[in-house]
Amino acid sequence: MLRTECTVLVVDDAPEDRTLYRRYLERSEECRYTVLEVDRGEHALAAFRERRPDCVLLDYLMPDKDGLAVLHELTREAAGESAAVIMLTGSARDQVGVQALKAGALDYLDKNSITAEQLHRAIQYALKKVDLKRAVEQQRQWLQGTLDSIGEAVIATDGGGRVMFMNPVAEVLLDARIRTARGRAIEEICSILDEHTHRALGSSFIELALRSEIQSENYALLVTRSGKELPVEYRLVPIRDEKGEVQGAVVALRDISGRRRIEASLREREERLALVTRAASDAMWDWDLRADHVWWNEAYEALFGRPPQRTGHAPQWRLERVHAEDRSRVAQQIHGAMHGPDAKWVLDYRARTLGGAYRRFVERAVIVRDGDGRAVRVLALMLDISDWTRSEDEARPEEGRRLG
Repeated sequence: MLRTECTVLVVDDAPEDRTLYRRYLERSEECRYTVLEVDRGEHALAAFRERRPDCVLLDYLMPDKDGLAVLHELTREAAGESAAVIMLTGSARDQVGVQALKAGALDYLDKNSITAEQLHRAIQYALKKVDLKRAVEQQRQWLQGTLDSIGEAVIATDGGGRVMFMNPVAEVLLDARIRTARGRAIEEICSILDEHTHRALGSSFIELALRSEIQSENYALLVTRSGKELPVEYRLVPIRDEKGEVQGAVVALRDISGRRRIEASLREREERLALVTRAASDAMWDWDLRADHVWWNEAYEALFGRPPQRTGHAPQWRLERVHAEDRSRVAQQIHGAMHGPDAKWVLDYRARTLGGAYRRFVERAVIVRDGDGRAVRVLALMLDISDWTRSEDEARPEEGRRLG
């Protein structure tokens, strides 16, 4: 899109040339130009600092310093932003023009053949290039900020597998800096090992992305330069150009050391619980109301068989095995505990076992509730007290006879 307003600084020691350029620009119907004029290089720097013009027309031959020297100073003054500078030259223009372009000028014009249309188009072209560079830089900064803020280590390589970019997380994880890593193969910075065989993957996993194979949620061991081993999860994504051809790869690495420690701790606890429940002679069950699932241990199954796993059937299945004389009382006590404020229940009842015989149990249950007080889980231990109560019943008449 063409600029409709533009401030142009003309730097030329020849007043007749400055007048010509002013007349050319003021004649334009497409853009309203504001023209500033100076006749010295030092004056150009002062005017640039004060007015920050959109474009600078800079004569190559100046009395105090040549145009290339002024161009270098203007570029520094722009503080990293692209300055829309067009070099004006009257002799050996190709050689000077190439030098000017290398030094940062966006275009160059021959003073001896310049026209109003050429000048207008050159200025608009230079401004468009500046706008594009600014847009690209803004996009780069946005992407850089995004990559810097995410929690994963991100590494980008070129088509040869050489590192071109690393975000700060990658620098910390790999114990390397992008200024020393850029241009080097990734295996020169760190070692990537197969998690199970400890075989070095080298650049082979990068080559997968370079072959257009997107890899997700792979696991490996990362070995840093200091020799530290870290379990990582990595993903590979190929970088394509506008033709769809692969030009590089992006590798995202996540340190999963913490996750692995938690997983190991959970496995250890589960194994310990499994050993305890396997060794326990008492029946145990776990009723998860939210998951609609019932778990029981081997002792429970040995006593009562395999109950239905879904909670919609499990409570009725359990009650059907309670002695008819105890069933109503047990049902009322469970209902009251589940829908009341209690955190536990203790029940004493008789229940029919696999062989059809009734045995007497004391059931101790803990009720887990959510933030609203609703019961979401019940864990219970059933103590078989049949033999104990039978011994007690048998001992009571004998004790009575002795007392009699």
